[in-house]
Amino acid sequence: MKKTYFVRGAIELAVLLEVLSVMLITTFAAEIPMPFSNKDYSFFIVAPNITSFTQIENHLKEDTTPAWLRIDSLKIGGQEQEDAQVRVRVVGSRSENHACSENEYNSSTSGMYCSICTRCTTRGNWVPFVLCRKTINYAVSSNVKESRYTYSSLGFQSTNLQASQEVSGWWSADSTGYANYARPDAG
Repeated sequence: MKKTYFVRGAIELAVLLEVLSVMLITTFAAEIPMPFSNKDYSFFIVAPNITSFTQIENHLKEDTTPAWLRIDSLKIGGQEQEDAQVRVRVVGSRSENHACSENEYNSSTSGMYCSICTRCTTRGNWVPFVLCRKTINYAVSSNVKESRYTYSSLGFQSTNLQASQEVSGWWSADSTGYANYARPDAG
């Protein structure tokens, strides 16, 4: 009789430990940011202060859906900033693996490559930047495909007048389920 209770108790303890370990693994796994599809790309970039902006690598734009963006880390001066925002713009290009600088956009002689790029972020009306925060899935509208640009990328600019911001996360030139994503504020 005692042996039966001991075996039953041991089995119950093993099942309890297994359930707890699965819950623990799931909890830790939830903290690891993951992309939504195989067309999502990770990025890390240093967004310069308000005098300029920088772009991440561009990717093929296949349809007219908004770009998807989620920032997983946003630092100013090496310190993680919980409530900070960064300025983001969508950039269209007809050339693969090309990113234009702010000076190239604003130059009267923008050169061969930047004549094929445009800032395309929209929020009802055209605005040069939108504001994005950490851990929010954003649908960043653009007119890249409608303007017949083949490639899309994101440009970033710090919201801090004194310092640059380190930004990392995931993005996609196209999105699915974008009706459920947040729309960024005009920036």
